[in-house]
Amino acid sequence: MFTSLRLKNFKSFGDIYFDFRKSKNEAKKFIAVYGENGSGKSNFVDGFELLSKSISSLNIIKQDLYQTFKEKSSQLINNEYLHAIKRFINTIEVESFMNECRMIGNDEDSEAEYEFILNGVEGRYKIVFNEEIINEELFFLIGKKRGTVYSISKDETGVKKVINDSVFTDKKFRDDFNEELDKFWGKHTFLGILANIIYTQNLTYVTSKVSSHIIDVVYYFDKLHVINS
Repeated sequence: MFTSLRLKNFKSFGDIYFDFRKSKNEAKKFIAVYGENGSGKSNFVDGFELLSKSISSLNIIKQDLYQTFKEKSSQLINNEYLHAIKRFINTIEVESFMNECRMIGNDEDSEAEYEFILNGVEGRYKIVFNEEIINEELFFLIGKKRGTVYSISKDETGVKKVINDSVFTDKKFRDDFNEELDKFWGKHTFLGILANIIYTQNLTYVTSKVSSHIIDVVYYFDKLHVINS
């Protein structure tokens, strides 16, 4: 369960921390959010929607289906219908949603940090972004101890990746995944890229090459369903 959420330069929030703990190592089972119109309730929900979209953003299959549909069916349907389909597919793209989450009139980086308890172990996930993702970190189990699972950042000198050796058990898989990171990270998260591999390749093969702890995190975050009305 999630134990806290911190949002910085995120929509109407300059720097705010939401604590969901019932006690030191236990999260509350029920949380009610209330307030006047315009007080930031929807922005609070958007903090979790960002996490949800970041896991499902790299959905190459849907993008390819859209392109095929566009090429073969554009003469059969009107542009408004085609635009509606494109808009639906775009809802899974984290990049456009990140831009919506930026604080208006503030050029500083935006940040969302999530603390959680999974399988009885505390973890922390952080994503920092402006026009694209510039920092992503996961702190969780490494073997039998907690530590930084990975940390990726981008500055004017390029992208710096620090990935714990325990994340991947196979060198070729690790090298192939690094190629995917080089191709997609910045517009998509590490976890989103990994989720796409988990859901599009043979699951038995993937689970034999990747730490079960990080796969558990992907599944846990992917179960998050956000309804913002």
